[in-house]
Parts: sequence; C-alpha cells; structure tokens
Amino acid sequence: MKIISKAVISLSLAFCMSTSVFAQVSYIDVPENHWAYDVVQKATEMNWMTGNLQNEFKPQEVIDYFYFSGIAAKIAGYKDPLENNITEAEKKYADEAYQKYKSVLDQYTKNFKKWDEAYYKNFNEEIAYLLQKGILKTEDLNKFIIKQADGTEQVASLSREDMAVFIVRLIGKEEYAINNYTKTRFLDDALISENAKAHIAYLNDAGVLQGGENVKFDPKGKVYKAVLAKVLVESVLGTGSQTSSNQTTSTDKEVYLQGKVEYFNSDYDYLGINSGNKTSYYPIKENATYYIGTKETNKESIKKGDNVMIQLVNEGNIDYVVKITRIDTTSPVFPDSSGNYTNTGSTSNHSYTDYQDNLNVSARKVEGIINSVKDSDVEIIVKYVNYKGEIKEESETYNVNSNTIITKNNKELSLSDIKKGDIIVAQVKGSLLTKGEVIESQREVTGTLIEKKRTNGLYKLVLEVKNDTVEYSIGSDVTIAKKGVDEAAWNDLRIGDKITLGLEYEKVIDVWAEGYSSRVTGIIQEVLVSANQSKVTIEHEDGTIKTYPIMYGAKIVDRLTDEEISIYDIRLGQEAVLYLDSMEVEELVLSKQIKLSTVQGYIENISFSGDYIDIRTESDFIGTKRIRMGKGVEIFKDNRRLSRRDLKKGMLVVITMKTYGGDQAEKITILSK
Repeated sequence: MKIISKAVISLSLAFCMSTSVFAQVSYIDVPENHWAYDVVQKATEMNWMTGNLQNEFKPQEVIDYFYFSGIAAKIAGYKDPLENNITEAEKKYADEAYQKYKSVLDQYTKNFKKWDEAYYKNFNEEIAYLLQKGILKTEDLNKFIIKQADGTEQVASLSREDMAVFIVRLIGKEEYAINNYTKTRFLDDALISENAKAHIAYLNDAGVLQGGENVKFDPKGKVYKAVLAKVLVESVLGTGSQTSSNQTTSTDKEVYLQGKVEYFNSDYDYLGINSGNKTSYYPIKENATYYIGTKETNKESIKKGDNVMIQLVNEGNIDYVVKITRIDTTSPVFPDSSGNYTNTGSTSNHSYTDYQDNLNVSARKVEGIINSVKDSDVEIIVKYVNYKGEIKEESETYNVNSNTIITKNNKELSLSDIKKGDIIVAQVKGSLLTKGEVIESQREVTGTLIEKKRTNGLYKLVLEVKNDTVEYSIGSDVTIAKKGVDEAAWNDLRIGDKITLGLEYEKVIDVWAEGYSSRVTGIIQEVLVSANQSKVTIEHEDGTIKTYPIMYGAKIVDRLTDEEISIYDIRLGQEAVLYLDSMEVEELVLSKQIKLSTVQGYIENISFSGDYIDIRTESDFIGTKRIRMGKGVEIFKDNRRLSRRDLKKGMLVVITMKTYGGDQAEKITILSK
C-alpha cells in the first residue's frame, strides 16, 4: 500500500474510482486468463476493491490492517455519514461506535506517529465500526503498527491467519467455527495460532481455503490483494467450492510450462510467461527455486525476455510457480506429470535423460579459476550463488578438443600456456569447453557507478561495464580515492562517477573515482521520498524525462523567498534548476509553478465511498467535472486545515490537482459556503 504525502509519490489509491459509474473495469494486470480474474471483477462490481487511474488492480500488492479495515467495514454495513443514501439509524450507529472507541483510538494515534498520519488516521471511524460489530477486538489493534527497537515504525502486513479470523467474524460464523473445529488439516497446523485454527478449519471445510494434509497454509505469511479478493468473494458471497469435512484436497500434479518471460516482479513475486502466443500470469511461491540450466541461482538471474521453463503446483485452486529454470534455447522441453514432454499445441515423447541433455548441450557461460590442466581436461573452480544468496564453490571438469579456442589478450593459447590460478571465462556445452578467455588475476575494471548499496553491513557498488551490470563488494580495508577530493571515503562516491576498480581475482583492492559537475533545468514531474535515497524526476526543455538521485543533505531553495525548504515542499509543475555532482543533486533551486491544473466551481455531488466529487464550473464550456478525491487530500478554509467531512454540496471551491492535466485532487480550498 502506498502512502499519499504532500510530495506526490504515487497515484495508487485504495478506493479511487466508483464502479457504479464505470461498470466493469478491464485491469491491465489482471487479464481474462489470470487466475483471479473472476473474483477481482466481482470484488470490483461489489465496490469492495478497485484499482488505480492507470487501470492497474495491483494483484500482488501487500494488504495491511488499515486497508483491510476499510474494506471489511464497508462489507459489514459502514457508510460514510455524508453519503446520500445513509439512514439516520445507520448514521447514529456509526457515530455511537466512534464515540465509544474514540479514547482507545486516540491513544494509538498518540503512541504511533504512523497512526497519526492523515492517511491511516482516516480509517479510525471504520476501525471503530468493526470494534462495535465484534469483527475486530481491541487487542487486534496492537498488530496494526510495529515499533522497532530503534524507535522506527512499520505498518504491518495483514497475516493470513488474521485474515481468516476477521473474515469468519465478518460473516457471523465465529461461534459455529469454535464449537465445531479444533484443528486444521494443513501440513503446518502446528505453526497456526491456537485462537485461529477453528476459523481456518471452517473456511477450509467451506471450500474457501482449499488444501489438505499435503498443503501448507503459511499462517504468518502476507496477504496479497488478489488473494484477499478471492477469499472475500467466496466467503461473503458463498461462491467457494464446497468440500465435505471428511474430504482431503491434495495438491494437484506438477505441471511444467516453457515460454518467454513477459513480466517478472521480484518484489511482489509474480511472473508473466508467454507460451504459444498467449501470456499467462502466476504468483511465485516464497520458497521457489531458481536455476540456470542445472545450476541453482537466485531470482535476480531471471529477466524479462528470458526463455524459461517453470514448474507449477496447484494449491487452493491457484497455480503457483515453485521452480524457474532459465534455458538458453527456444527448443521445446516440457516435462509433464507422466514423464513425457509436451510442446505447446503438440505432444512429443522424450526421456528424462533427453531433457537433461537438451539443457546441457545449450551453450552457457562459466566463470572461475583454473585449478588444474592435464591431458585434454581443464578443471575449473566455479562459484555459484544459490537462491538463498549463499555462495557455493564447485569443482567442474570440462573436455577440450581440437576445435576448442582459448585466448588471452586476443592471442590463442595452448593448454600448456594455461596456469593454475588463472581466471577463465568460458563457453561450455555439456561437458565440452568450446571457447574461453583467460584473464589476469590482477586487473582493472572501469565503468559508470549506477547504484550504491549497503547490505548486512557490507558496502557494494553496482557498475555499468560495457553495457553489462556488475556488482562488486567493497571491504572496509579497500582504499578509496577520488579526483579533487582529499582523503575520499564511501560517502564521496556519486551516482554517475567514472569508477576504476583494482581487482585481485574477484576481490576489490582499491577504488578510483572521477566525478563531474553540471547544471540542468526542467519541470518537476515526480518526487520520490525514501529513507535510502530520494529522487526527483524532471522534464527537460527538449521533452526528455530523467530521474536524478538526491544527495543526502542536499540544499533545496525556494528562489522566490530565497529560503531553504524541505523535500516535502516541492510541488509538481515547478520550474527547477538542479546542480549536479555527477548524476546526484547537490542543490535544487525551485521557482514558480508554471504547469499547474486548478479547477474552480461549485460542489454539485459528493461520493465518499467512490472517493470523488463533481464540480460545476463557472465556465459553460467545461461544464461539470469529476474530480478524484482520496483520503489523503488536503482541505483548507482561511488557512485552517479541515477534513473531507467539512465539504458540502453547493460550496464554492478551488481544487489543485496532483498533476497538471490529471483528475486527482491534491488540495481543496473552500472559498465560500
């Protein structure tokens, strides 16, 4: 879930369009062949969940407790007090609920800075409504935000077992579940909290949570938006596939599919694969394994456009990816559950050995250190990174024949010229080394710095070297020097610097950097505020759009007042001058906002459930305009901050848009009643 702040980071909102107006939505990331297509459409039709203005549903977006509360309250009957169709009885119930739990919620707002942020605090009335209904208990509120040991706060992801508990309460089946169930049939039943087992078992028996003793439930795992849509639709509307209490639903047989990666989101673990001129989308299991040929690797090795073979298993009526193998061939190699291998649209039989041979004869790259050379064999010590990120060393021996070509500095070598300890980059097919390049153990690599990282206390530089991206670890003993900087250190390195690394084998010995200064101008398009490194995107005069990282401690100045301001004071559409150290912003000077959309007119209609208002403008040419109004919108009157509830039909307002030409409100100023 993305938080809406003064500096616009994202236009993704929880409730950004009214389905009653727009009817069925064709989400670009949930096509008709998506496993969740039907439930997503139903959840949208019921106005429980929807997507953003780019027609993205975000099926793999992680759900937190606040977002869930907003949806659950709406299903439970909550209506915004300003809704046109709310009855006096409904309004009284919601108000009494809020007054009853106001002191409790005020305490959480006081204890957690995150809770006090406008976006999260705006859910307090829905949370109070759920507390009054018994769908939430006061002790559940302790799970909404986690305070770390260092004092930082993190909005918690809704756990799968809590989702089950809340939904069973939502449909009024908690007492029945507790009286009739004591344990689940899931493989990881021992990991499920005792007070959640009855709820999970009930939903399992009702066919909403499908699986049996061969399937794990993953009780502490995250809940994704598409999964929540499925569970809500099938439990609240009763469309789950029913199973008897004695029936065990086991995992379906394994299925293999080969094709080209069209979409791969490693953050949300989601894959789109094109096979037979059709793209299908699958969630990836958290413990999925990744291979290049027969060698285990990590998910960073999988890129869009790769030819892959994926292994699928069906759990809870959902096909999950459990293994991805990158293959350097487009030849069909599809093993099915019977041991045969099926091409898209046709079937051919191969043995398992044929399949392995097919993988092995495909050319692949091997990098390592020569361990020995004898007769017609070359033994290479190769390091691999497995899916856990662990580095493994393996000794591999490859045959060399008369067609093998091994070079060093563009000169061909004989086997006798190759020494133990030499570095070799080789192309192999199966057990045959077809060609190789020998490299000095001590050497230099020059590239452009594109990213700086610190992982588990270890510094890393990511360089672009000859159109390739390479990552190097920088130890505490590495000497860092930079042109024009005395006693340079890690913090003196800038994105865009020309970097020369001194290497001994894979170890970095020293770092030499050269930076440059420049000045660019443009119009602010986007601002990303991040604890790691904030960024600003500008549109240049020639129409090109480019993103620049902002240096920690960078100076931001308002040219009109000549005062220093914060990153949160930047507005889209402002003129900006960026003073760069290489590619990082050292100083940002802002002037007038020359691209700004505002609308002035009278409020003709308000929909808080649909998050929009209709404005009748004073110009007959424009007429009535619908403006999107998220919960993070700022409301002002005479420099006083108000809430959305202070908006009334007939008011004269000026609305400032988040982006010029857009229809999403950032600020609403009330001019008169």
